[in-house]
Order: sequence, then C-alpha cells, then structure tokens
Amino acid sequence: MLGDMTAQEIIQRVKELGLPESQYIVFGSAPIALAGLRETNDIDLLVTPGLREQLANAGWKEVQKGENDHPVTRGVFEAHDAWNFDSYQPTLSELLSRAVVQDGVAFAALEDVRLWKEAAGRPKDMVDLELIRNYQARLSSTSTVQSQVETALGEYGIQHEVLACDPSLADTAVFCEHYGFTLEQAANTILVASRKVKPTQYALCVVLGTTRLDVNKKVCELLGVKRASFADAETTRALTGMEIGGVVAIGTDTGIPVYIDSWVLEQEKVVMGGGNRTSKLVLSPQELLKLPHAQIIENLAKETTETQ
Repeated sequence: MLGDMTAQEIIQRVKELGLPESQYIVFGSAPIALAGLRETNDIDLLVTPGLREQLANAGWKEVQKGENDHPVTRGVFEAHDAWNFDSYQPTLSELLSRAVVQDGVAFAALEDVRLWKEAAGRPKDMVDLELIRNYQARLSSTSTVQSQVETALGEYGIQHEVLACDPSLADTAVFCEHYGFTLEQAANTILVASRKVKPTQYALCVVLGTTRLDVNKKVCELLGVKRASFADAETTRALTGMEIGGVVAIGTDTGIPVYIDSWVLEQEKVVMGGGNRTSKLVLSPQELLKLPHAQIIENLAKETTETQ
C-alpha cells in the first residue's frame, strides 16, 4: 500500500505526468498537504474532458465514485472532469483563477478545499475542516507587519498598504505568481556582509526581482572592501530581527546603510516584505527616501531573467 505523501512528493509525482498547463488542477486533500497541515495518500485532479479522455486512452482505469462521478485512475491519481458536491460545483477555470502555483504545479486554493469539505460533510471532512479553520485563524491573526517595521512606518511617516500573505507563498517568484504582481514590482531587500574584514561591514540593498545585485563590484566599492557576499540566513535574522522571505529595510538598525537601486524608483508601486512571512507592504518607492541612511545608487543591480 502506498504511504502518505508530503507536498514535495506530490509536486514531483504530478510533474512526472507531464500534463498540459491550464487543463488540470490538483484538488482533493493535496492542497491541505501543501499547506503543511497533514500528508495525503492520494492525489485528486480536476481535468478538462479532453484530458480525461486522453488519460483513459492511455490506459487509466475508469471507476464509478458516484452517480455523476466517473474518474479515471492510475496509482495514486484520480482524474475527474467534474467536481459536484451539492451546493459546491466549481468549474476548472474558476479554480485555476484562484490557484496556488507551487514549482509549476497548480493547486486549488485552501479556501476552495474548505468550501468543498463543508459541502461534502463527511466525518473525515469535519476533521480536515478543523485543520483548515485553525490554520486560517492563525494566518489571519499574524497577517500584520512585524512590530519593529510597524514602529518605523509610523516614525518616518511612510505611506503604505499591508497585504496578508500565505507564509508558504512568501518567496518572490511564487508570491508574485499567486498574488498578481510582476517581478518588476517586487523590491527585494538583501543583507550583504563584507568578507575577511574586521569589523564586518554590512549594507541593506533594495533591488527589483528582475535584477541581480552587483555584489562583487558595486557593493564592494560602496563599502570600501575587496570582497563581500550575501549574508546567511542566521546572520540576517540576527541583524534585522526579521524572517527570511520578509526582510525589509524599514525598521532595521539605522547604523546599516540602505542602498536602493535607481531602477526601484522608476516603479509606480512596489511590494516588499513586512518583516515576517505573513505580510507584505505595498508602497510608492519614493517613500523609501524617508529612511535614514537611504541612498539611491545607479547600477547597484544588473538586469537578469533570474529572481533574487
């Protein structure tokens, strides 16, 4: 018998199928595993009728799960071309419009799983509903910016909006894909540390998600050192007091210079970390000029197709 699968194992198995994008979504209990609430031993897919037919022709076995539910199955997979549970009957396009995309695989949003579980109402659904509701309550209660960030926003009069963020989607690429921002709107804050120099020199660098920080030349020149590199996660947490995936130059030690790439100022709005993985700040980049020690730097970063 196949054992329970983690989120990463689910993603790997789905990718191995090579299914066409926009013709399927991972549904059922797999999104619960994606949120880290529990593991699952099967993977439900909602697919287009055409894709279901292709899978059937490829040898997937048809089974009858209900009067109007005849998925095709293979191994851990069940592929359905409809998802009808009384008052809850979403279409594939509706689910895809709200999907959480992780490593190229589209999962139904946890809220859609909640709605399905409520409509199904089976004993096992009640257990999952409690997991989901508790998780959503925790997320809601922590969707404010980190306290030191909030203090600095008020102290310097920085105009901003706060956006709640699923902590599993806090990293730049997946955040932008899920929440509808472009990488050009993502202003990432990176802590850089000098190497083989005592005392160690630090700088907070703000660059766009479409660029790569020029550490070896420009940042070294600004710090007056020969060698520098990205600070590791432990050092970043120790110096900023912030979680990786939520670091922002607002609310950090004013003794650390803040270098802002000039391309950042060309954006009308940018999205930045809130000091934790459950919130983001949306603001005009001009607001960053209110920070002490903030400097606009030409050529701080280089254009690239890769994300920071």
